[in-house]
Amino acid sequence: MPRRRNLRAALVCAGASTSAGLQLGAASSAAPLSALSSPLTASRAGVFMAAEAAAEERVIKRLERRRIMGEERYKRGGAPFDKEIHKDVVGKMSDKFKSEVIEQMKESPFRELVRGEGAKQVTFQLAQEYGFCWGVERSIELAWAARDAYPENTMHITNELIHNPGVNDMLHDMDVQFIEKDTTTGGKRFEDVGDGDVVILPAFGASLEEMQLLDEKGVTVVDTTCPWVSKVWTVVDKHQKADMTCVIHGKYAHEEAIATASMCEEYIIVKNIDEAGLLAAYILDEPGALTREEILEKFVEWFDANAVGEKFDGFIRENAGDFAGASSEGEQELSRMELYKRYQAVFDELLQTFVTHASITQAEFLEAARSADGLHDAYLNIFLAHAEYDVR
Repeated sequence: MPRRRNLRAALVCAGASTSAGLQLGAASSAAPLSALSSPLTASRAGVFMAAEAAAEERVIKRLERRRIMGEERYKRGGAPFDKEIHKDVVGKMSDKFKSEVIEQMKESPFRELVRGEGAKQVTFQLAQEYGFCWGVERSIELAWAARDAYPENTMHITNELIHNPGVNDMLHDMDVQFIEKDTTTGGKRFEDVGDGDVVILPAFGASLEEMQLLDEKGVTVVDTTCPWVSKVWTVVDKHQKADMTCVIHGKYAHEEAIATASMCEEYIIVKNIDEAGLLAAYILDEPGALTREEILEKFVEWFDANAVGEKFDGFIRENAGDFAGASSEGEQELSRMELYKRYQAVFDELLQTFVTHASITQAEFLEAARSADGLHDAYLNIFLAHAEYDVR
């Protein structure tokens, strides 16, 4: 298996947490919202247009992001609303999050508080750094100010504002609607967002695809992305300009990692030192990386154990009417085909479970699959090209 010994890579961190899978991708503005972008080519003909046309029109992501952020209805920055609103919110936040226990500890010369007596006595010490970080405080202020600035508008948020149940419950109480995930596709139910609505982007940021979708809907967007997150995107822009692959340290399903990966052209996500070792072995062509034969053996094992063929067949049966309708309409742009997006979401989710199971990259799998001869041919073709279906 050829190795990219001359791979130029740069490390960024996004959403590093407890569980992730090694994932390699080449991002695409036409990718579904439910998954990180894939390096796969699209349909060869028929219902789905060839991917070459989409690739030729690929948007320079930095410029696209700036274009969207430059719209008047896109609210961002430290204080995008009336100064009195922000002043009032800061006061309400101080009252909301004030703690008598913390105040007592701050007054103590040793920054501590003692409770109980004898063997049951417990001493609490106040950490040198405590409370919300600046980025989180800013995010809460912007979301709260948005609710006060648009009291009559239906308001949504694309994900948890931060990983804090109390803060998210507070937004629920303010009648901020959390956009639900679609259990069928793994994406989000953006169809619930209507004209005149306001959508909050959380502190983790949002993917470029989500930003484009909301821009197309013409709704007001309140961007509370932490500046330290968007700073990573600026670094990614420089890496892409230098034709470098971004190595993202994080968990691939985390909102921040998804958002960061969507800003990349080429990236790989690693969770821990073990996955970093796999990446190093791949780059340096060291022993330990799987051969093509071993990858295909793992594929067959996974394919049969998880009834993958049945899942694809079930998707075709459930959507037969839509496939027939799309076929009669001829070629259409991928970005406008909801049927293709639903199919690609299922496809990408299944592929990601396999590469995670096999501890390989998508690129390694695709290279091995293209060399296969007589091995689950029909479904390998699906994995390789999102092949069109005959539903007659």
